[in-house]
Amino acid sequence: MKQSDIEKWLGRPLTPSESANFQTNLNTAKAYLEDLLCTSLSCEAGERVYESRDGYTTVFTDYFTGDPTVTVNGQTKEVSSRFFDNRNSQLKNSIVFKDKFTCNDEVTIDADWGFSPMPADLGHLLAQLFAISSKPYKAQGDIKSKRVEDFQVTFGERSDVDILTQANALTIQKYSLCSVGNIRSGKVCRVWM
Repeated sequence: MKQSDIEKWLGRPLTPSESANFQTNLNTAKAYLEDLLCTSLSCEAGERVYESRDGYTTVFTDYFTGDPTVTVNGQTKEVSSRFFDNRNSQLKNSIVFKDKFTCNDEVTIDADWGFSPMPADLGHLLAQLFAISSKPYKAQGDIKSKRVEDFQVTFGERSDVDILTQANALTIQKYSLCSVGNIRSGKVCRVWM
């Protein structure tokens, strides 16, 4: 992620303070976004291991692009990869198998992980989080009431991140993996040692 990407998504050049602390602010913004989405934003190629659920055919993963190589218990499997239920997306986050899992199945996926390139709506959200992370913290960010005569302003109790989260709820919902574990009620198979 470059400074020019953040400037493009913000629609303005960075301030001198934002430029001087670019990497620190970007790391903070990524941490916020990872917490909101319950997934990693790191872009890397390699293997990751996931647990299967007894009786299910789908494994939800971190985001990846391209065609992954998938093995179950060391055997290569033919699979279908998707963005939730969408088979035609460039971005993927789930692997669908032909056969149901049984207990103790270990799924290893070799793929190009992360958002590369980052979707525009997610990039805008990351840039807004970057802008918030570069400002000094203030607990009250929204205006609860205001009055014109004798000028009075009452601030609410929400932080800037709370306001931003509410304003971008659709984007967060689109990419969030936070509720996936709660939707699937199958038994998680773990190898106990």
